[in-house]
Amino acid sequence: MQAKISSITGNSFGEYWFLVEKFYHTKYYSKEYPDLLVEFLNRLKAKDVLDAACGIGFPAMGIVNKGFDLTCSDGNGSMLGVFKLLAKEKGIDIPIIHSKWVDLQA
Repeated sequence: MQAKISSITGNSFGEYWFLVEKFYHTKYYSKEYPDLLVEFLNRLKAKDVLDAACGIGFPAMGIVNKGFDLTCSDGNGSMLGVFKLLAKEKGIDIPIIHSKWVDLQA
């Protein structure tokens, strides 16, 4: 049986961070952050974007359909596990690389 976001208990670091994001970030971080990031990236004329240390996918999921060639990476498999669940539930397809910063290739 495929795991679902509703089954998250906080038993792994990725699941714990999902709960932090759900209950803390949602309350204290601006919902406009992804839009502000898109504005900034557009000013830079960015096309290819790497979200290194993407964690569970914030803000990547907020900018995925904004015209960038987006790739995400993280060194923590449990974070990427939650990322994949969230992306699947939202119908989002983002290339994901399991890698630490120091091991990323150009």
